[in-house]
Amino acid sequence: IMGYIFTFIVSSIIILITGIKLRNYGKKISLKKLKTSGNFVIFAGIVITLFLFLLPGVSTIIMESRWFSGLKFGSVYWKVLKTRWFLFTSGLLISLIIISINYYLSKIVLKRKELYISSYEKNVYLFSIIIKTIILVCAILLAGWMMSRWKELLLYQNQEPFNTADPIFERDIGFYIFSLPLFNFMNWWLRALLWISISIVFFSYFFKFFNLKTKEDKKNLISYSIIHLSILS
Repeated sequence: IMGYIFTFIVSSIIILITGIKLRNYGKKISLKKLKTSGNFVIFAGIVITLFLFLLPGVSTIIMESRWFSGLKFGSVYWKVLKTRWFLFTSGLLISLIIISINYYLSKIVLKRKELYISSYEKNVYLFSIIIKTIILVCAILLAGWMMSRWKELLLYQNQEPFNTADPIFERDIGFYIFSLPLFNFMNWWLRALLWISISIVFFSYFFKFFNLKTKEDKKNLISYSIIHLSILS
């Protein structure tokens, strides 16, 4: 499964980047046919990506739903499926929003083009594509990790007290069975999200630092980056 996901992500990224590069190169040399070819490759990449993503999932859902329905557990199957995709969607949106906001904040610092060396405008375009791709991949991986913890969420939502307290903290035993695993996971998941955000922001400032012209601007950038990274930490 992991091999399929990795191949799917890499292939999709290659197709989309190829289309974007063709389109932009066509704009640069004012060649309409090349721009059209680039747009077609992007469109084809999106269609192929959606097809490869949806086909195995749809076929699996049809087979498993029939099997569980035959065993009179259809409602259980759909409950689990809805929970898994709720977690995936939530994880994806939260990851994209938090990482993207922090990346955007690092971009608007010292934004004027005249502050940078002549090759900055060309390099920043490629850097932006790479960073946005990394953000998307990381968000998908974080969402997949959250999706895999559907059991912890359902146990938490449907927990029942044991009516027996532990002798040290005087908590009901049910807390350690139903609640604590979910809390532990959310703790590690949020840590991972913050570390990814910190890494993205660091590389954004690092890239800007080596493209600035003057030492004064570099000092100002360092001050901004320290404040930003300190807040995230």
